Amino acid sequence: MKNLLVLIVLVYLTVNITIFLLSSTYMNINIKKAPQLAGSATEVTIETKEYYIPVSKFASLTTTTSMDLLNSGKVFSLTLNRGKLPLNVTNIVIIEPTEIISYLEQGYTGLLFPDQVTPKFKTLSIDGQNYWTKSFISDNYPLYYIESKKIPVNTKSTKVQDLRETIFIGGEIIASRAVDRLSLHKNNNYTFMYDFFASEIRTADLAISMLENPVLGNPNPCTGCMVLVSDDRNIKGLKDVGFDMFSTAGNHAGDGGQKGYSNTIELLKAEGLLYSGTGNTDNAKNLPAIFEMNGKRIGMISADSAASYFWYKGTNNYGTNWFSNSMNDGIDTERVKMVGVLKAEMKIDYLIVYLSWGWEYTNKASKFQEELAHLLIDNGADMIVASHPHWVQNIEFYKDKPIFYALGNFLFDQNHTDPTREGIVLNLHYFNHELKAIDIEPHISCGPFITSKNITNDYLAGKISMETLQTKNEKEGCVYFQPKKLLETDSRYKEILDRLFQYTIIK
Repeated sequence: MKNLLVLIVLVYLTVNITIFLLSSTYMNINIKKAPQLAGSATEVTIETKEYYIPVSKFASLTTTTSMDLLNSGKVFSLTLNRGKLPLNVTNIVIIEPTEIISYLEQGYTGLLFPDQVTPKFKTLSIDGQNYWTKSFISDNYPLYYIESKKIPVNTKSTKVQDLRETIFIGGEIIASRAVDRLSLHKNNNYTFMYDFFASEIRTADLAISMLENPVLGNPNPCTGCMVLVSDDRNIKGLKDVGFDMFSTAGNHAGDGGQKGYSNTIELLKAEGLLYSGTGNTDNAKNLPAIFEMNGKRIGMISADSAASYFWYKGTNNYGTNWFSNSMNDGIDTERVKMVGVLKAEMKIDYLIVYLSWGWEYTNKASKFQEELAHLLIDNGADMIVASHPHWVQNIEFYKDKPIFYALGNFLFDQNHTDPTREGIVLNLHYFNHELKAIDIEPHISCGPFITSKNITNDYLAGKISMETLQTKNEKEGCVYFQPKKLLETDSRYKEILDRLFQYTIIK
């Protein structure tokens, strides 16, 4: 009898320890009833929360919703989900999966399970929570369905944060000319330009941008010149901000001559920063940078199509990578085919191609850009991202792979027109290594063409906060050239997205 009681206690403790471990799995798990007290028990019955994600059309200007808005608006879910709908939303229309895009275009909000969401939809935060971010807290998330199921007692626990990854991508950085003369060099501070996005850059699993021009010593700052060379100290500044990887294949990459190429590469390596797109052989120029992210190899190949005089094909001169036969014209198909070969040989799981291409000062990609982007995806690229036009350009999904034709300027002194001082950054959210959501964040910079009052000194002294800068009338003073994240209530927020989406078609 005494041995039987001991056995019962041991079984009881084993079951409860198992339940405790399961409580941190990716779907919130709670015990519903205890299994039979038997030494041969292999399953436990649990309750799981199956979460719903609210989505709108890709080109929607809003990023958030609430339970009140859902219950007072137009909402749909899928026939596949019938009988498993959240109880706290009462006005759900049931549709077929083939009707999703049509209903989103009509202004409906969709409620979808995680495996039904694609990056062609805009994921909305609800009551302050975005399902795909690492800050997701299951206990506070309001959209779910509770289901009972049996699972093996020895089921392994997976923390929800381990399934979530974010890649941050910014546009072209040209920390030269007036940016250097009036801001960076003047203040001996090479990080404050990125303050509005510093938290996102540092917390991203991988942070990428384009370093458009070389760095070489402490160059004499110039005004209005077209030879763009930055101070060496920019590289450590970029490292301190939290960047991981750069395209160095900008159309100004050769502005510092052969020494500019080699110096930039040496400093990037010294700071542990990855780069692609430049080298002193044809093969080196095409080599991908590779970043290990949660057990997967993320690769990036970079190239320029806007300045063929910096390619130096077939020589031992430093130069930029290329995929075209001449400037923005004619595709080097053999060079493009090497993308797939390199991806396979270097065992890359996810390949980004970062390009400098296209015609300046237009928000619509050219036929050349479209054809090259499609061929790169046909040959293994998983995502295309680009800059050079100095304006934002349209977005496309080709074979369900995203193409961002131009992100606009991230850091430059072109504040003489609104489109050149406006740009976007991307936060790409992956779940279990699959791209699920794209957050697009518009930003704007200010400079002497906007106001004669540079308030950088007050900002660096802590007299003005970022929150104040976001709402301050920039004509009354601004931090010169700093890309400022725009609030959704700012008219320029809509202006940038309208220009971005003007030629964007999601199919």
